[in-house]
Amino acid sequence: MDKCIKLYKCGKFYNEYGDNGKILSKIMGYKFRESSNSSGFPDIALNKVRGILELKKISYVIYDKDKILYKYKGIDKYFDKLK
Repeated sequence: MDKCIKLYKCGKFYNEYGDNGKILSKIMGYKFRESSNSSGFPDIALNKVRGILELKKISYVIYDKDKILYKYKGIDKYFDKLK
């Protein structure tokens, strides 16, 4: 799944880096930090984020270290429009 949002669990937060961080920032209104080239949100917001990504049919993969926690296959053209 190349055209997808990749989220990484870090303790009680989920982080996205690079273009993924910018895209999620645009969709959810989260702040994108240029200094770390990332955005993030607390784990209590995960269901909200997943729900919105699925509603918009945007693919995502959520990792905890090397383990995939969740995976959703959306429509590639919707991901391409966000870049």
